[in-house]
Amino acid sequence: MHRPDAHPRGEARTRRERWHAQRTRWRTDPRTSLLYRGVVVVLGFVVVVIGLILVPFPGPGWLIVFCGVAIWSEVFPWAERLRDRGFLLLRRWEAWVLTLPAFWRFLGGAMTALGIATGLALYVWWSGVPNWLPDVMEHRVEEFFRRHLPARPA
Repeated sequence: MHRPDAHPRGEARTRRERWHAQRTRWRTDPRTSLLYRGVVVVLGFVVVVIGLILVPFPGPGWLIVFCGVAIWSEVFPWAERLRDRGFLLLRRWEAWVLTLPAFWRFLGGAMTALGIATGLALYVWWSGVPNWLPDVMEHRVEEFFRRHLPARPA
């Protein structure tokens, strides 16, 4: 008996392989191809616009933009080339970092963490403690800033 989720050789396919096969069927079927392309274009556009709106704020704005381009890479060859180029540069950077001695890798990670912590501290110092923090944490953060940093300019 043939199972639709099994390879011709009889091995069970992974979820990723089944999803890839389904996307291929949607792309190649003339009845669903136009709808599939439309959904991908609109979804990619929404993700890119949200990312561009978030770029000036602290957080993953550019990462969200690149996720939108990765979504577009399903239907646009230029987006696929851009995505592949980004992955290639990321792999090259990762290979370069792994050639560095452990001390320099640790120092780079520590400096990155320090930069993120500084950015968050400046954000909280400038805009105030976020309301979504639990009251216990909110009071501790306010007390820390009152003790260690000057008052924010008005």
